Amino acid sequence: MSHDEAFKLGFPGAEDLANMFKFKCNVNGKYYNQVRNPEASRLLAPKALSFEAWLRQNKDAMLKMLESK
Repeated sequence: MSHDEAFKLGFPGAEDLANMFKFKCNVNGKYYNQVRNPEASRLLAPKALSFEAWLRQNKDAMLKMLESK
């Protein structure tokens, strides 16, 4: 799926998710993890979810959206 396709998915947060996807695609994963500290992020935003946890919470909406395409 391209960034443009992800951007147009239409569910709440799709644009943000697409932008994060584009950023991650443009940055080497090893470099990304070297310059960002997940523990520090959790201190700053303790309610932030991991992608896995977010996906679990939004599974039904994601499946509904995918089935409608």
